[in-house]
Amino acid sequence: MRRVVPTKFPTGSALPDVPPAFRHLTGHTGAFVPLHADAPDEVPVDLAAFQAFVEEHGGLSLQDGRTLVMLKWTSGKTVGFLQVEDALRLVDVPLTTADEGRAPAELGVLSALNVCIVGLGSLGSKVAVSLARAGVSSFVFIDGDLLLAPNVPRHAASYFDVGAFKVDAARELIRDVSPSEPTIVRHAANLLSAINPESHAKIVERCASADLLVDATANPEVFGMLAQISSDFRRPLVWGEVFGGGLGGLIGSAHPDRTPCARCVRAGFLAESNAWPPAPARDVPNAYETDDPTPLISADPHVSLIAAAMTMRICDLVSSDEAVPEVTLFGFRRRWIFDSPHQTVHVRVRSDDFACPRCWVPDGAPDVACAAQAEALFDAPDDAPAETPQ
Repeated sequence: MRRVVPTKFPTGSALPDVPPAFRHLTGHTGAFVPLHADAPDEVPVDLAAFQAFVEEHGGLSLQDGRTLVMLKWTSGKTVGFLQVEDALRLVDVPLTTADEGRAPAELGVLSALNVCIVGLGSLGSKVAVSLARAGVSSFVFIDGDLLLAPNVPRHAASYFDVGAFKVDAARELIRDVSPSEPTIVRHAANLLSAINPESHAKIVERCASADLLVDATANPEVFGMLAQISSDFRRPLVWGEVFGGGLGGLIGSAHPDRTPCARCVRAGFLAESNAWPPAPARDVPNAYETDDPTPLISADPHVSLIAAAMTMRICDLVSSDEAVPEVTLFGFRRRWIFDSPHQTVHVRVRSDDFACPRCWVPDGAPDVACAAQAEALFDAPDDAPAETPQ
């Protein structure tokens, strides 16, 4: 048995394609039916009654099993109907991007962003889907790994995607939650892999042209490259990491107009964290091997919480001018530096922790007299007596 699901179109707009979420209907027959002038506005959703309505007011028989039927009234109103299995709920399914939504109005700026995500594993895939739900529709995905069965318990994808590149699996996830076809550029290569120089230059160019960068790799070398791109091209950068064993995680961010650069943020965080006790997973030969017989493996809820925090940080950076901590640590259990479950620790970067000339600026105006004396010392012949500064 089948039911009819109504889908609304804006009046006067061109009819769009079937949304990505219904791409499995490809190949099914459909019909566009201009209705007679006396057709009522109310359309029955019972299948038999709906078929009778279309035949009476549109002159078309639906007995041949058409799946998608679009009705147009003489007033210009156009409504689509999907005949779906009875197991699905009866819901409104917009086939175009709705003018109104349930997201806060200030997040409307996300729709214009092009976001580059490096690392589409468990963390990056969840960040991508969350950003898509928030309104982002333009992405650059960079990851050279395949989705394997052991990845699925923490990844946003499913066992149906095993064997696909993670960038391809992430694209399908985005299409499933997008009301219109998103723009997604995929590079199935690792950012630091030894590939064709021309191809690598194109990947770096894609990163530099994005409006915002996301590092979900937890790889220091990848972070270093993205930090350089962020600094050189003045792009905000957000990064995250999930600690092993469900201990917690951290997120960090750098904005070219409001914070030190990403490298200085990291240097400041390391300066602060050097005074902390050693982390449980530090200095072990394998990330999942410690003296504790329990492997330091995080579960899906731990990854999901850090992914949600990263998405919130991205939203804060692009929708508000309010200052945010450069680095925030989240503790999920009482251990290490965390005194209680769900504790947060904020790390602000001090100016004396800046690690690059771009961020470090001496306090006060330069002393012109001292600068002149220094220049005279360097310019004087080697055998000339040095003038003692006063």
